[in-house]
Amino acid sequence: MVIFKFFTVGDYEKLEHWINKMCFKGYALKDYSFGRFYFEPCIENEYYYSIELFENLPSSLSSEDFFNYLNDECNIEYVCKFRNFAFFRRKKSKGKFSLFTDISQKVSYFKRILTFRFSLALFLIVFSFLILYYPPLYLSDKVFSFLLLFIAIMIIIVNISSFFKYKQLKKIDKS
Repeated sequence: MVIFKFFTVGDYEKLEHWINKMCFKGYALKDYSFGRFYFEPCIENEYYYSIELFENLPSSLSSEDFFNYLNDECNIEYVCKFRNFAFFRRKKSKGKFSLFTDISQKVSYFKRILTFRFSLALFLIVFSFLILYYPPLYLSDKVFSFLLLFIAIMIIIVNISSFFKYKQLKKIDKS
């Protein structure tokens, strides 16, 4: 079964809760790619899922060794990855788990993402106003300018939750 659902970077805890809720209903996460979740039928409430952030998650032997260690020693199964986030699961009968991702890594990751996205939004806003006030010779249509402005505003709105999560993590990291 494929489900299309969008979560922002700052909503990774909500994502984890939603995946566990899907497992409670009898659907185990099989794979994930941007907004597309692949589930397969399973015994209801069979697994507990955890999402962990890694600074670098290469497809190398060291990663494979780490995943094998988790599976052999902790009964934690690697499911899939997306960017720096990795999805893990373990049978509910073995109990909850967490790999305790370092808070400073999360703060650094959120800062990089938010800096890029807000810089892009700022660029689009400035470019939009430049087109409005100094239109190019062949582009007299203001619709393009408003479209750029709309995209910039959407980038900002979508990343507000990530910004608040970043602030929260930063406060925890300082203490």
